[in-house]
Amino acid sequence: MRKLLTALYCSSLCIWLGTSVARMVVGYDVFVPGTVTLKSWYTPDRMYHAEWLYAQLGGWTGWSFGIMAVVGLTLSATNFRRWKQHGWLLMTLIFIVLLLPAQTFQILADARLWDLFKDSAGTANLANITPVFLERLTGVEHSMVSGLSILMGLTLAITLATQPLTSYNPSAEHIESR
Repeated sequence: MRKLLTALYCSSLCIWLGTSVARMVVGYDVFVPGTVTLKSWYTPDRMYHAEWLYAQLGGWTGWSFGIMAVVGLTLSATNFRRWKQHGWLLMTLIFIVLLLPAQTFQILADARLWDLFKDSAGTANLANITPVFLERLTGVEHSMVSGLSILMGLTLAITLATQPLTSYNPSAEHIESR
């Protein structure tokens, strides 16, 4: 069961990081490079499509982070006796706990954007969607939280891959197996 949870944890972490980067690419494509000025040559349909794709990827990002957080907290809680020998388990728990408020903030902002797409049909609602989309991309609080979350997610992935702070003590394994 632990291997299945670990596989689910790692795969949801990869999906979360991948969709976060894809969202940045899609979101910042609407701006002139190096500025926060919208590309004037984008048609309203193209702008609407970029905003819709950004919102769709937000769903993938939110759900994959939610799965990763629940599975990661479960793994950490069920393996708390191994923390002394496998310090990386405690490190991943700390990363998840630090990511929870930041990603909750991001998910709530994404839900606000998502709600605007549920009511709209075509580009008629573009005037309501674009300000929320731009605030989500260019707002200082969203940019900082998003950047720090991705850095922390990469650190989490590196921690899972390298598993630092692991010590081998045969007598400790005998005690853990009881």
